[in-house]
Amino acid sequence: LVLLAAPIEELYFRGILQREKGLVVAALLYGLGEGIIFMPEVVGYPVVLIAVVAAMALLGFMYGYVCQRYGLSASVSCHATVNVFLLFLPSALDTWLAT
Repeated sequence: LVLLAAPIEELYFRGILQREKGLVVAALLYGLGEGIIFMPEVVGYPVVLIAVVAAMALLGFMYGYVCQRYGLSASVSCHATVNVFLLFLPSALDTWLAT
């Protein structure tokens, strides 16, 4: 999932949406889309949900900037690297420290 989501999301948000609607709109929609994914976990904590949406929109803006500056493949690489650090390493470190 960590490596598969990055190219799919980047192809849609940077390759199609950003080209058609612009960087800011694509970043905001990326943040809202990620907010929907996190919504079941933080349903009782609206401040946390707002923080997650804002952080994801900021990451979406960063990916969009990288895409404009260096191309779509650089944006996919950046996204995959961030996914590894945010989604995979915490659980791997937790498992490793527990042993």
